[in-house]
Amino acid sequence: MPNKNPHPGKTKAQRAALDAIGCGDNMPPMAKSTRDALLKSGMIVQCGQRTFGTGWSAVSVPTYEMSISTHMAWCAADHGDDIVEASDV
Repeated sequence: MPNKNPHPGKTKAQRAALDAIGCGDNMPPMAKSTRDALLKSGMIVQCGQRTFGTGWSAVSVPTYEMSISTHMAWCAADHGDDIVEASDV
C-alpha cells in the first residue's frame, strides 16, 4: 500500500498532533508554535476547555478538534482512499 501523507508540508510535530487529535485525543501535548501554526492554517479548531482542580488552584486547558475538511483528508489517507481536498467539501 502506498504511503500517503495526510498532512503534506507539515512538520513532524504538527503531524503527530494532528494524528493524536484525529484519533480522539483533544488535548495532545504540543508546543505553542505547533498549536499556533495548526490553528492559523485552520487544520484544528478550539472546541472547548477542561478544568482541572477547584477554587484558586483550578486550571483550564483548551481542547481541540480537526476541522471537518482536515478530518476527511486524514481519514481518506489513513484508509488508502483518495485524499479529499478542502475545496471539495
